[in-house]
Amino acid sequence: MSRGLYSSTKITSDQIRLVQLLPSAHDEQIRCGLEVVERNAKISYKALSYYWGSEAHKEDIVIQDSVFAITPTLASALRYFRQKEENRVLWIDQICIDQSSNDEKSHQVSLMGSIYNHASQVLMWQSFHQASRQLRVSLVSRRVRD
Repeated sequence: MSRGLYSSTKITSDQIRLVQLLPSAHDEQIRCGLEVVERNAKISYKALSYYWGSEAHKEDIVIQDSVFAITPTLASALRYFRQKEENRVLWIDQICIDQSSNDEKSHQVSLMGSIYNHASQVLMWQSFHQASRQLRVSLVSRRVRD
């Protein structure tokens, strides 16, 4: 499923991939492009920070006409941050790093500090379930202290 995607977007040690989140309505299928850029290029992008969540159930999106499975948490984040009329350029670890390649994962993870530092903005996403659980923990700990 993702092998062809990454073979057509091979990267060197000085490159990263960026996602072009294509515009559409909230309820439409998520569609993206993927591009390779030099790590130090003057390209404006936003980095997405989120909790991966369970990988037991995946949701299909389309990247460059290929079906690509992502976690439900990432799918909900992409729906939320997707714009109706403009592309949004993002760095997203689950998509931008070939998760089937240990060598690439190791190298790209070592660059994550730089990737986040060079982003024009870091977007943070927490699913409703996570936020609700965190709020309950916060309320319980507050009661215990009172």
